[in-house]
Amino acid sequence: MSPQLRERLSYRFVSRLCTDRIEIHRSVLDQDGMGGQTMTWRKIATIPARLVNKSDMEALIGEGVKATATWECFVHSSADVRPHDRVYLVGDPERTFDVIGNDQGQSELLIQKVGLVERYA
Repeated sequence: MSPQLRERLSYRFVSRLCTDRIEIHRSVLDQDGMGGQTMTWRKIATIPARLVNKSDMEALIGEGVKATATWECFVHSSADVRPHDRVYLVGDPERTFDVIGNDQGQSELLIQKVGLVERYA
């Protein structure tokens, strides 16, 4: 498949399938002005996406309950999303997701699938 055709088909998939908007944040090291470094999260992009819940679990750890949720996120095939990034839903800053992997570069995909784990406070 030609790159132009793949790009056009990917754009059409995203415009029809991806109705949510997400922000991608990446950790970066900044100089703290005293000879050291601090890690901060910098917004990389705001892109259309589709979030699909794959599973919800609860576990008893010590004397408390820990909840986890895994999600799949579908984005444009050329979106720059990497493992260890953070994803926030636009309009709902309380929802935070950690990127655990993606399938970018695995084949000539029309849409990229990103694995997420929801962070709970």
